[in-house]
Amino acid sequence: MVHGCVSRLKAPGLEHILNPETSSSTMSFSKAFSPALRELRILCSQSGQASAGTRQFIISKYPVIKQHNPDLPVLIREATGTPARVFARFEHGLEKHVELDNLSSTEVETRVAQLLS
Repeated sequence: MVHGCVSRLKAPGLEHILNPETSSSTMSFSKAFSPALRELRILCSQSGQASAGTRQFIISKYPVIKQHNPDLPVLIREATGTPARVFARFEHGLEKHVELDNLSSTEVETRVAQLLS
């Protein structure tokens, strides 16, 4: 199921990309995250070149993440000029983040996996 801002990514011809059955699942996104993770928040610019890798990561990995973590809030916030970054909120209010500007989709995937490990 597609939630929030990701629904805007459902451009004609991209429906198959947002389907978990057709999305590739690599690294740690093909399994459930730790129960200590309470929220994953991804910020990026909807048109800025520096956020291109983050947008591609969202298109390719969001369905897999939600498939394996259906109750985890995954928030995607897009705003013009916003630097690409991801925040992870854990139990007891602990929050960590990493910057994602100017990274490829693969590099974004690696950084997010490191953040969550």
